[in-house]
Amino acid sequence: MKKILNRNHIKLIALVTMLIDHIGLILQPTLPYWAYLLLRTIGRISFPLFAYFVSEGFYYTKSKGKYALKLFIFGLISQVPFYLVTKPNYIYLNIMFTFLISILFMWLFDKLFRENNGINKSLYVTISILLLFLIEMLSAIKITTDYSSYGILITLMFYIFKNQKIKSLVWFAVLVITNLSLGLLYSKTIEYELFFVAFQLLAIPLLLIYNGKKGSINFKYVFYWFYPLHLIMLYIIKIIIY
Repeated sequence: MKKILNRNHIKLIALVTMLIDHIGLILQPTLPYWAYLLLRTIGRISFPLFAYFVSEGFYYTKSKGKYALKLFIFGLISQVPFYLVTKPNYIYLNIMFTFLISILFMWLFDKLFRENNGINKSLYVTISILLLFLIEMLSAIKITTDYSSYGILITLMFYIFKNQKIKSLVWFAVLVITNLSLGLLYSKTIEYELFFVAFQLLAIPLLLIYNGKKGSINFKYVFYWFYPLHLIMLYIIKIIIY
């Protein structure tokens, strides 16, 4: 398969599909259900693409502390517009915090496993299970992040299998299908699960033709600033419409 997309190409696809997803979110009251589903379904592609590049960015960064700090700062910047757009009735943190927690798991993986030749693999797995269980317990009492532990697992899995793309995409598909199965088992809205979860698999062909190159333009901070700014823009549109 010819690898024709560089990092900039895929990041732009992720940004556009995220915007389409959020447009569907704010226009939901005025849209027919099929149009709402279509917009949100297109948006399903964005998260796994961003998760992939967060794992890649953490892998290659020269300063993991600065990388974490950057996510934390932009998470704080984005939280107010995120709340204004989503209007949750519980503590709901934006995707930057999901990725921030994800890189905590990556850091633990490096310290307890990768840097010690695997001797602490069992310890890493045990700690990870306990942390994920804690996150799920917090979700039960209405304290969560966007995509919650499911999003953390996907981002972490991309990191663990950083140099084994096919294996990472297989595990990604397994996580999506598992989440879909659980959703179909417990959800009363079957089409919601089929469209919102299954269509994340469309990220796989895009990542298969990713060539690992940066591209000629530096988009380093585009995602970080685009995220809060597009939420503010959508909130203004929401005020105008409603």
